[in-house]
Amino acid sequence: MANSSILPTAMLLAFLATFPAESRSFDIADVAGSASGFCTDRLTPKQLLIWEEIEKIALAADKGGRLLHPRLHGLWQGIQSSGHKAFIEMVEHQATTSMGGKTTLEESDLNGNQKVVVIWLYLSAMDHALADRAVRRSDGLTPYYRLGKYERYAEALGHELAHAVLMLENPGYAYLCSEYRSESAELLVLLGQGRGAAEEEIMQRRQRLQSLADRIEKPAEAAELEIWSELRSGQHRGTRASSVAQDNGAR
Repeated sequence: MANSSILPTAMLLAFLATFPAESRSFDIADVAGSASGFCTDRLTPKQLLIWEEIEKIALAADKGGRLLHPRLHGLWQGIQSSGHKAFIEMVEHQATTSMGGKTTLEESDLNGNQKVVVIWLYLSAMDHALADRAVRRSDGLTPYYRLGKYERYAEALGHELAHAVLMLENPGYAYLCSEYRSESAELLVLLGQGRGAAEEEIMQRRQRLQSLADRIEKPAEAAELEIWSELRSGQHRGTRASSVAQDNGAR
């Protein structure tokens, strides 16, 4: 899945081996008491311009004030009003993953009041992702199908925002994510033992990981499907509005 932040086991293991140090450490004193919502301090000037384009899509409304992408907007506002922080990271050139993004839950502040998530967006992966019916998911979505550059980024962000909001608001979901990462690391160690590892245990751990992945990904994929539909509808509405304006100008 080009836009999933939870991978099939084989891809997962390669991913874990490639990105062991991406999550940065935080100075808890700096996080505590600081403003909540999105934090874009880590973005370059170029990436900030990209973020602004994504923000325009998330907050877009028609002339009557009706939101063009209500599901995406709701998730966006869910982060902004959460009382927690979401750091945004962008990777512009990355050939070792097909993922559009991933989300991690970091440590809370000293009082446990403000949590921190980090949302990674892999721009190159989204730019080059195959948006073809051949990669259609079981829920009917073909990620990025007939979407423009920034709309692709918005779709991927929406997927990750669904993860982030659940991580921040639902302790049970956050525990599932933590368990998934722990078991992934354990399986990686087990596979590193080579022939000395018990095949039956490896199989059981793979099955456990897939079960956890399915439970974690289901709500994010449902949100992504809805967001993709909104983005496509928004395109059509924008086209119709442009046509009407042109017709009126010709009269």
